[in-house]
Amino acid sequence: MNILIYPDPGLYRPALPVDRIGPAERKLCERMLEKLYQARGIGLSAPQVGVSVRVAVLDLNTPELGRNPLVLINPVITHREGEIIWEEGCLSIPGFRSETKRSEEVRVRAQNPEGREIEIVGRNLLAVVIQHELDHFDGKLLIDRAGRLKKNLYLRKLKKMHRDRS
Repeated sequence: MNILIYPDPGLYRPALPVDRIGPAERKLCERMLEKLYQARGIGLSAPQVGVSVRVAVLDLNTPELGRNPLVLINPVITHREGEIIWEEGCLSIPGFRSETKRSEEVRVRAQNPEGREIEIVGRNLLAVVIQHELDHFDGKLLIDRAGRLKKNLYLRKLKKMHRDRS
């Protein structure tokens, strides 16, 4: 399982809802968590690994605190509150960071890997990560939320990196 890197067109493909949660879907969740930990990220959506379904895995804990994974299948934000600006990064856009305006608190309804409905409330960083991962379901990337200048600077940096590798 590899993480797609910008500007891979797969990152812009809309994700479909998961119709049935069975062994294959649970295995996808496990593999995504493994990839999240391997990449030392805090959130990963299925579209980022080339699977266009509405599944996201998150874990805000550091290795010192122990793992505390959260798996969201077919998540939907049912309530938003407040506003926060957070500097975000993305595993699919290495080396790119951008301040982004998000809701400070979100309430989310989803299913867990056992198929049970769950509801969580995310505040601050958790709210930001949830919104970031759900953006991936709609083919929206962090770099596309940034200003034109910041995006162009990153694209020039990407071209230079590719030239230097050649």
